[in-house]
Amino acid sequence: RLALPADYDPAVLLVHLDAYWFPIYGKASLFDSTIAYLDVFLTSGLGAVSFDLENFDPALNLGLGQHVVIADWLTFRWEIRHHVYVAQHQLYGQPRSSIRNLLMLTMGLGFFVPPSFEYRSL
Repeated sequence: RLALPADYDPAVLLVHLDAYWFPIYGKASLFDSTIAYLDVFLTSGLGAVSFDLENFDPALNLGLGQHVVIADWLTFRWEIRHHVYVAQHQLYGQPRSSIRNLLMLTMGLGFFVPPSFEYRSL
């Protein structure tokens, strides 16, 4: 038997609904002048993946990430997430399906609006 590569269509749309758990929440002091707030989270969820925007196949995901509040108005977030889904492909002209894996690393900045506020008593 010869090993032949299968032709996979790229995923066009990946949607999911997740649950988050924040087991670690804390503060870190930087040079006795600044306090950074941070949390670590775990996430998992169910979703769907589409290769043609008409048919959807089931998908699962698991992830780990962290938020860090850099300033009163700015946060940094990173997350690594593992998606597992069923992919359709052609082999010798016949339709087949297989389980595919997608590992994603995302990073981003978040902004609080308004950038600052002050509590007032009524």
